[in-house]
Amino acid sequence: MNNDSIGATEIVDIQKEYNLAIFKDITTVEMKNMIQSVIDKNGFAPEHNYLYLCSHDSKKSKPYFVSFGDDKGLFCTEWDDKEWQIVSEIIAPKEERWILLQRFLKYLFENETCSKILVEFYPESRKNILRNIEDLTIDKGVHKGKLVAGKITHKFTTPILSFRKWNPELAGSNFSNLRKCKNRYHRNFKIEILRGDEAKTIPYNLYESLVHAWRKNRKCTDRAYYDEYLHFFKNGFQGSDAHIVLKIDGKLCGVASAWIVPNTNGKTVYYSINLHDYSIPELGDFLTITFLDELKLEGYEHLDFGSSDEKLLAYKKKFGIESQYETVVFYIRPETKEKRENKENKIEKVKKEKKERSENKAEQNNAETKDMISESIIGGNNG
Repeated sequence: MNNDSIGATEIVDIQKEYNLAIFKDITTVEMKNMIQSVIDKNGFAPEHNYLYLCSHDSKKSKPYFVSFGDDKGLFCTEWDDKEWQIVSEIIAPKEERWILLQRFLKYLFENETCSKILVEFYPESRKNILRNIEDLTIDKGVHKGKLVAGKITHKFTTPILSFRKWNPELAGSNFSNLRKCKNRYHRNFKIEILRGDEAKTIPYNLYESLVHAWRKNRKCTDRAYYDEYLHFFKNGFQGSDAHIVLKIDGKLCGVASAWIVPNTNGKTVYYSINLHDYSIPELGDFLTITFLDELKLEGYEHLDFGSSDEKLLAYKKKFGIESQYETVVFYIRPETKEKRENKENKIEKVKKEKKERSENKAEQNNAETKDMISESIIGGNNG
């Protein structure tokens, strides 16, 4: 890797042995430009977004960027409990991701204070890890030995909506309830929609109150880190490509925001924020309907609806889904002594059973051969 192309930064850990660099200060202009170059060249996931990575900075976690050179890298965070996390998929062509992941894992467990690392990957990425992780060895440090990919802890499904099929009139029986909801809100309330810089006229403390109320009442199990939303409002909606703020009868009641998914020709947006007051019936439906209408008017073609558990997926499907994709959450951690011994015992058991079967078969073949010889002798005597 040519380190001259990395750019200046105060905190940078160059590891020539692993052919990567870990940047622990991602706030400089140079770092922003470098990360954006990686995203522009090889980004593909909704989470491949510079400001989204920055939003992971909190009292308990610090976001880092790992560069492999040649406009390839990954987002990660270090938590205060020695746990790390890879944020979305590795930013590289599919056929190179496992090779790059190996280099990062080897560096991480040989050099950093890390007990395990959390990942959320596509199922095919997990299968590739399971096929190859046995070949990866940690050669030094307290985690010397093998790594293992743990069981799946969560499965999420992300639905995709087509704006070509989205009809603001909500015609048809499938959209009857949504149509009634939309009409009821416009009939019974004074609706005010703030767009663009108009959203900045709302004091931050009102957004903060909305976030905390939303967090308290949210029932879904998919991961949503409210710190990210607070960062978003503090930074004045920076990074949003489209957003609306909903006021009902003069009161702040909801916020919806989206950013463009990289390398989709600016036509696919990710539904990054949907915050609303749970005390108002059907407000979530009305906010989503209103935002989808806005996005269609702005000319977008598809909406990535965000990862969802079963309950949230069922809710999102009522808006009309064209397709969907899955991600799985699991840990990669050093192999424990107990697991290693169990695996060795299992291997020895299999070897022993194989040897016993081979010996039994040999004895059986010998017995059959003796029987054949005896029959031949008896037959010859009779002749």
